Amino acid sequence: MKKRFFAAFAGLSLLLNGCAGTADNMAAEAPEDIAEQTASAETDSGEADETTTTAEAEGSWVLDLMEGIFGYNSHEPVPPPSGSVSPEQQKKPSETLPPPDLTETYRLTLDETGLVTRTDGIYDDNLTWVIEVNGRIQLERNAVNEMTYRPMDYGPGTYRVWLEAWVQGYQPVSNTVEFEGPPVGFIADNDREEIEGFESWRIADHKGHMKHLIQQLHGFYGDPEYKMGFIIDPDHDGTCNGVVYCAGVGDDGEPVQYIYENMSDAIRFSNADYLEKQGIRCTLGIWCDPETETDYIVRLEPDGSAYDCVTEQPVKNFEMNENLFIYTTVDESDRDHFYVSYRGVPEFEGA
Repeated sequence: MKKRFFAAFAGLSLLLNGCAGTADNMAAEAPEDIAEQTASAETDSGEADETTTTAEAEGSWVLDLMEGIFGYNSHEPVPPPSGSVSPEQQKKPSETLPPPDLTETYRLTLDETGLVTRTDGIYDDNLTWVIEVNGRIQLERNAVNEMTYRPMDYGPGTYRVWLEAWVQGYQPVSNTVEFEGPPVGFIADNDREEIEGFESWRIADHKGHMKHLIQQLHGFYGDPEYKMGFIIDPDHDGTCNGVVYCAGVGDDGEPVQYIYENMSDAIRFSNADYLEKQGIRCTLGIWCDPETETDYIVRLEPDGSAYDCVTEQPVKNFEMNENLFIYTTVDESDRDHFYVSYRGVPEFEGA
């Protein structure tokens, strides 16, 4: 995925002049929500409880949000809507064996860290990762718009990963890769200098947390979509943070941007909040400055001035260059890469 600086220039010009996006250029539909839910254990009778009270539904929503943010949960896939398939039929596995070549629809490959990579295929809008450990299904996770996945640490044993899709019932649509776990998670680049506060293990930890982030922030204004993860030091304390950039469009058609630290509430900014609470119309961005080796979450105002969102101080040496990242609703969500700042120099890296 290319940096969004040049594409953002035109959008930034409109935003800084207070112009809201039109319905035409903001109509790109966000991908399906990725809200991971813990897989239900089977009951003694093998029958699922189909009754859910309002209180249970609300409690489940809160749990999904909390668990989705920190990434220690699984996803119960839901069949795509179909007027020709009844709810009872959807719950039953297909009685027809899949075609012999159905598992060749997608090709999975595995690297030495436990990272699984998939190819494109015909079911990309209806796809699920399945993670099995020691014969037990640990995770069923939406794979839409996600080309890579590294299983979490479920302890030692045999890990098996494959893809399923709804094809007259859930069917395997890929080969199965297998390895002895838990996954390594990361192999350091020995040629890269270890920077204090940005050590390889810290970077890998932040990548892992952001990799499991839910893709939509339900209940937030505009339901902004996850766009990109950054590993930067926006609070200037010498230690990196995993920072998430989300963007969408509010009910009033105005662009909405959220930038926040993934593992805490200490760093959280929204252009909607600035407008509502302070009357400031602005665009949010992430900017890395190699000259001062400093990372910023910046607030860009209509007069062209830039402010550090963390300190509220003007960024005097700010430049609109290739190290500025701005996302809007039209930008694609990328859950397979991150920008990591090495002394103010952002590098585009895999999960």
